[in-house]
Amino acid sequence: MSVWTVPNGIREITEQYVRDNMPAGTTEVVIPESVKNICSWAFNDCESLQSVVISEGVRNIGECAFRDCTSLESVVIPKSVISIDTGAFFGSKSLKSVVISKGVKSIGEAAFLRCESLQSVVISEGVKRVGGYAYSECTSLEFVIIPNSVESIGESAFLYCTALNLIVLPDVLANNVYNPSYCDCGITTNQTVIKYSDFNDWKCKNGLEGKFYSDQAILFLYQLQNDEDFRPTWNETLNQFPEVAVNDLLKFSGNKQMCLPEYFWSNGSRDVEVKMADAEQRNHCFKDFIQGNDLPSLSDGLLQNLSLSDSASFFCTAKVKHFRSHQSGEGLDRNSETLGIKG
Repeated sequence: MSVWTVPNGIREITEQYVRDNMPAGTTEVVIPESVKNICSWAFNDCESLQSVVISEGVRNIGECAFRDCTSLESVVIPKSVISIDTGAFFGSKSLKSVVISKGVKSIGEAAFLRCESLQSVVISEGVKRVGGYAYSECTSLEFVIIPNSVESIGESAFLYCTALNLIVLPDVLANNVYNPSYCDCGITTNQTVIKYSDFNDWKCKNGLEGKFYSDQAILFLYQLQNDEDFRPTWNETLNQFPEVAVNDLLKFSGNKQMCLPEYFWSNGSRDVEVKMADAEQRNHCFKDFIQGNDLPSLSDGLLQNLSLSDSASFFCTAKVKHFRSHQSGEGLDRNSETLGIKG
């Protein structure tokens, strides 16, 4: 990876400055606290750029600042940023995740238009406006969370987001989302809309308020529990959000067979609570084992109670490749290919 760190003391980054100073083939840019403004078109068409680290201090991301950065995969917008201008990330087709922090007040028109790899959007409280076509043609976008602070969403903001099936909207906008004279943002009747207050109430009711899960992970659990048509496999569930504790995955999967590991639907039973009680009775530490994904003895707990394939799925996801079978005492040093698991 080729990293270019902008010298501390530079106050704004212009298109000309990037042309004159950024080495060819740069894959990562680190922007220091001294920079206050990333100017219009500054990094436009920097095709090798994969990552941008924006330090606290930047106030504005200018028009088309990262337009057509086709290799750019991730960006974290710090709290100091107030506005993301028109077309800021237009056409950055490899961009998978963007975190919009509390400081941002406005997301400009077409800011993320045609970011076709973008899978989720979470906007923090504080944003007032989402511009027209802001996320239009983001064809991989599956869910969106927009807080009650947002007062307006522009025309066609989510037009042609063909994978979008779940969207959390401010209460007032959710009540009028299908009224084109009030909110013509491109959301269709086959997409599930949830009020922001209802989503927060559900989060509190289910004991998720104080957990260190991202809003994306919590919304994933919401789908897992409430949407009958949402049935990811156990492997997909683990891969989607590996930081979520196994007991929460089991709890919110309910009785959806394909969402559960084999142990919980074998022998003709799909009652998770019964299976959990049975597993705990046979191994009194089992409950502790599944509270998180990083306990040293978790491997023994899972291997005693889940099938080898299910246990291996978990460990491949958690990037732990070596674990010991409690029954045989033999070390298992397998990867996902050996086990026939995609992960």
